[in-house]
Amino acid sequence: MPIVEGPGEVEAASLLLRRMLERNHSWNIRIQRPINAHGIGNIIKLNGLGRFLKVAEKRDACHAVLILLDAEGSCAREVAGRLATRARNHSPHLPIAVVAAKCHYENWLLGSTETLAGKSGLKDSLEIISDPESVPDSKRWLTDHMEKGKAYKETFDQAPLSKAIDIDLVCQRARSFRRLEQALEQLICSIKSGTPLISP
Repeated sequence: MPIVEGPGEVEAASLLLRRMLERNHSWNIRIQRPINAHGIGNIIKLNGLGRFLKVAEKRDACHAVLILLDAEGSCAREVAGRLATRARNHSPHLPIAVVAAKCHYENWLLGSTETLAGKSGLKDSLEIISDPESVPDSKRWLTDHMEKGKAYKETFDQAPLSKAIDIDLVCQRARSFRRLEQALEQLICSIKSGTPLISP
């Protein structure tokens, strides 16, 4: 059960996670519709994460929770670590992983510009970005590289672009995306073994 920041990630994250599971041949793992936290502030505020974990636990067949958010310039590891501590105190019996994208979710998309060219209004030719996590404003970058008159919109563009990325390329170029891959593997192992896990 994913918990995400906003409406764009509700569709995009579930699509991306299904692709990653299929890539790893985890056909029997079902991704439920993510819980929309309506902003990172609602997750990090006092008792905020606990409230969303309660909602997740009430959903049918919730065997694990993945909390996915943007670090937005903060240290991704520290952000994830703080939330993992709260999760451990609230739901120690449930496998939970926290993943913070360095900067934004869109920085992961920039790790595969070769496959995004010509999609969702983007120009037919895009530069290759070897270090997508170094781009300070990935949403602005996407808008700046769209055809004239178009602008990047999370709720419209995040999901189709998530469908278009080459996951192997993004893994090579974005450390926090590799962390997402690791977190998925940890949750799968935890579900199969029946051993609770809070990661990191």
